[in-house]
Amino acid sequence: MPIFCFHAGECRRLHSIVASALREHIGGRRHGPMFRAPRGGRLRADDARNTVRLIGAHVGRPDITPHSLRRTFCTLALDAGVAERDIMAACGWGTPAMVAYYDMANRAVTQQVGDGVAGLIGL
Repeated sequence: MPIFCFHAGECRRLHSIVASALREHIGGRRHGPMFRAPRGGRLRADDARNTVRLIGAHVGRPDITPHSLRRTFCTLALDAGVAERDIMAACGWGTPAMVAYYDMANRAVTQQVGDGVAGLIGL
């Protein structure tokens, strides 16, 4: 996998398709933010959120958010056998507890257990 370096010398291995898309997006720029706001400045969190929601709505999934993408990434990475420490590094988490929190497959099982117990006690 190609290595892509971000600000402050932080480098990550990226899938070749992602690296190619980033190179095309950045073009010849060598300075400034990787992702820019509509007017060219630094992309703010709300701009990113709105972009993800608009793309989700365009493909028939208006419920997609940056947070749901993060949960999906964690769950799929675990399903693919990626080591917890690698997921922690990719997501910027300091503890395995965050991996467990974002693991939607595990949360679904936990929810089923909770629903089953609630049914037994009439809730």
